[in-house]
Amino acid sequence: QPTGPNTPLLVVGQHAFVGLNGKTFAGDLQTHQSTWSYPFQGSLAASAQGVLYIVVNAGLNPRLHAINLL
Repeated sequence: QPTGPNTPLLVVGQHAFVGLNGKTFAGDLQTHQSTWSYPFQGSLAASAQGVLYIVVNAGLNPRLHAINLL
């Protein structure tokens, strides 16, 4: 997974999500504070229903994690 300035960033509402060092972090855009982390890093997407999706590429066995943001 990329890290640094080429790391994908996803903004949903007042939060930014980024994967770094094997984890996904959520940051509040107003306070600039980290609000939570999740123990997997991967490609990020969000649904209109408030679900954050993380696709973890594990070689032949990719995994999809879904996190309810509401």
